[in-house]
Amino acid sequence: MPAGQPITLNIPAILSITSGIIQSGQGNNGILRVANTAFDAVTFATTGSGYVDGPLQRGIVNSNQSYLFPLGKGGQFLPLMLQKPNVSGMNCLTKQELFLVR
Repeated sequence: MPAGQPITLNIPAILSITSGIIQSGQGNNGILRVANTAFDAVTFATTGSGYVDGPLQRGIVNSNQSYLFPLGKGGQFLPLMLQKPNVSGMNCLTKQELFLVR
C-alpha cells in the first residue's frame, strides 16, 4: 500500500487488538478506518497491551451505547470513550488521535 493511503476496514469488519501497537500514521497520512457502526466493532485487551498510535476513525450512530477508541502515544495507553453519541443522519465518521503536550 502506498504511503499516505488510509487503511480501511469495511462493514462487517471488526478490529480486535489483543496485543501490539498499530502505527496508523500521522494526521491524514494513514488513517485506520473502521466503517462498521456497531459499538463493539472495536475491541482491545483491557491490560493496555494493544492500541492504535495515530488516527483511528470509527463509524458511529445515534445510540445509547458507548464507543471505545483504544488509543495511545509514546508507549502510554490512553483510551477514549464517546458516551451515548447524539448524531444526526444515519451514521457519521469521527476521527480521534492523541497528542502528548509536554
